[in-house]
Amino acid sequence: MSVVRKWNLTALWNDDRIERWLEDMARQGLHLEKVSWAGLFTFRRGAPKPSTYRIDIADYRKGLDIDYLQLMTDAGWRMAAQWSTWYFWRSDAPGTPEIFTDAPSRAQKYRRMMSLLLLCSLPQLPFMLNAAATLYRSEELPWLAPGLLPLAAAAVLFNGYGYLRLRAKLRSLERMQPL
Repeated sequence: MSVVRKWNLTALWNDDRIERWLEDMARQGLHLEKVSWAGLFTFRRGAPKPSTYRIDIADYRKGLDIDYLQLMTDAGWRMAAQWSTWYFWRSDAPGTPEIFTDAPSRAQKYRRMMSLLLLCSLPQLPFMLNAAATLYRSEELPWLAPGLLPLAAAAVLFNGYGYLRLRAKLRSLERMQPL
């Protein structure tokens, strides 16, 4: 069996899109083994089969919970891959119960995603501004400073957009069923 690596730069707040893509890969005989931070997915080539994938995010303050792992295993899910606090679950059995069966549990997932996004993105702007100021004062590299400001702005806008998308998902859940 061979290993295949594919890039997927879909933002993690589009978890449903990534899940569909992973299911398409399984139907082509590519089964998830590893996920890297840069959107590089590693697959093991095997027999094509219908698989269901779900993505969950753990509370970054608690880490991996053994009871959670046991609950998922008992429900018919197998951890296909893990990246940081993101867990990629796979089930090959038809009729495996959904991970998130109600609006409050899905809302908690989106809140965890929002918290992690804020935790990762808030330090970016001061860091980039400090780096730009340092480079500007540098005698060798002042020409690099103007390039860092648009980069910082792009990072803030990208993460801000992700936060707003997650908020929209939360509001949609609240309209369907009060949380």
